Amino acid sequence: MLENCNELRYVPEMFFILSRFDKNPDLAVNLYIDFVTSCNNVIQKQELLDLIHKSITEEPYEYRSYRHIYRRDLPPETIIKTVADTFNIQVPDFIKLKYNRSTSDVKAVSVFLMRCLSNSSYKDICKTLGDITLSQTAKLNTKGFNLMQKPKYKELLPLLLEKIRVA
Repeated sequence: MLENCNELRYVPEMFFILSRFDKNPDLAVNLYIDFVTSCNNVIQKQELLDLIHKSITEEPYEYRSYRHIYRRDLPPETIIKTVADTFNIQVPDFIKLKYNRSTSDVKAVSVFLMRCLSNSSYKDICKTLGDITLSQTAKLNTKGFNLMQKPKYKELLPLLLEKIRVA
């Protein structure tokens, strides 16, 4: 077999492959032959396949996810009521008041929380708020997001999340 390999040494691809095994061409051919026969060993392949199958079928550990998923089906009325209670707003329909800047921030936080916790679309929020455009709802949502970063409003989200968990 080595006699035939001498002819193959001059093929550029074979020379490249043999050069990866050793610089000496005769030793490289022997190493290459050993490598190929070890790769073609059926018993060794079967043991490897058995090992892979065993690692797939037998789970050595148990996965436990301690993640709590919050349902996003809180009614918008509950969100509005909780926001009103948190900020001591006595008017039950404060969310429908127009041209009132004192309720603008609370309305923005309510819109943001409705968008997050009730999975409402802008169209649904427009119906809930009454007589408001989609673009104004989007602006209130952005404003509500920015307001939620402030300490005054940060206590509101855990309160609502606790209500969701209880429900």
